Amino acid sequence: QGSEYERSANFSTKHAMILLCRLERVLLTRHVLVFVASVLARGGLCSPSGDWVDEHRQCPTGPHGDGTCNPNSTFDETTLLQAKSTHEKDINVGVLNYTYNPAIATAFAALTKLTYCGRNLGTKNSVVKACGSKGYCSPVGVFVPQGQVQTVTMADDDSPQALFAIVARLSKTDDPPWVLEPGCLVTIRGTFPGTNNKERGKEKDFVPLEFGSCTACLVHHGYQKIWKTLQNGTVSALTKLGCGKAEVLYMTGHSMGGAAAMIGMYAMKTLGFNVVPSITFHAPHSGNEAFVSSLDELLVGGSTFSAPSKAPSSGSTAPAVTRVTHHRDNIPTYPSKPVGYAYSWPEVHYSRDTPADVFEICWGSPDCGVKKYGGDLCKQK
Repeated sequence: QGSEYERSANFSTKHAMILLCRLERVLLTRHVLVFVASVLARGGLCSPSGDWVDEHRQCPTGPHGDGTCNPNSTFDETTLLQAKSTHEKDINVGVLNYTYNPAIATAFAALTKLTYCGRNLGTKNSVVKACGSKGYCSPVGVFVPQGQVQTVTMADDDSPQALFAIVARLSKTDDPPWVLEPGCLVTIRGTFPGTNNKERGKEKDFVPLEFGSCTACLVHHGYQKIWKTLQNGTVSALTKLGCGKAEVLYMTGHSMGGAAAMIGMYAMKTLGFNVVPSITFHAPHSGNEAFVSSLDELLVGGSTFSAPSKAPSSGSTAPAVTRVTHHRDNIPTYPSKPVGYAYSWPEVHYSRDTPADVFEICWGSPDCGVKKYGGDLCKQK
């Protein structure tokens, strides 16, 4: 019962980490993995040592003060987490000159998952391990050096620690493959229990975009507030890491964090940062068609990626944002009202829990991804 957002957000809060587990498992496609858990949420979250507790079997609904997994508040994800990939898959899957690389999504997912650790003692060390000894970033040729992680925690009105982001430097590994250009990354946490995040999500009326010069760009009121609250702290964190404006900057996030990241991409680009195309996970809508098109124009010099049912032409470049959606996660369809919210394309939709390598790349076609189910992924079996 309740409003559209309450239904969606309650589902997202209760199942966010389960969905993250599923996404991580879906994204990891190497046959050598035995107990595959999705990169976004290895069970147990982070401990002060930077390790994950019981990482193959349990997926918590949220972090605990001691940074460990509470078995009494977890869901049994044994079947999902033990799913095995059965064969190698070419990681470069694309349409014309657009390429979706699941290995890059895996690396970003590994770091995005850790935003749910919040200010726990082990968060920074977990980032270093995830993008280091754990091996999630080595397939794309980057790692996070020790001491090269900052966290941003902000109150939102009277809700303390409501907003959280991780900022990290991505350095080049000694050995190839060097797929991802080194630079810096910002990832923003999604809706979190005990905060006013749900209330921000309900502030879905359109407001003018407060960055740049796009007069037709309208965005979600609440998500723009979230980014504005995070912006100064994010810039400060980048400065502390020595991330200059000329360096490559990736921005990502899960759920609400993904929507805020899209607005953040626009804002940071207008501030002179070298924001490049990125990936978000299970994100709701950020704005209208003009905003989506203007973001593409701003980041990649213009494209037709926001146009429904239209894959890139041979002369176009990569889209600003690739949206990853997943089986029975309905948040990417929110909000449906007011009329005018627009999807960005492409959408990479994982429509099953198994096998791990089943996904489709969608450009707005009514028979692909979210639109295949009439905008209701809860209809999936």
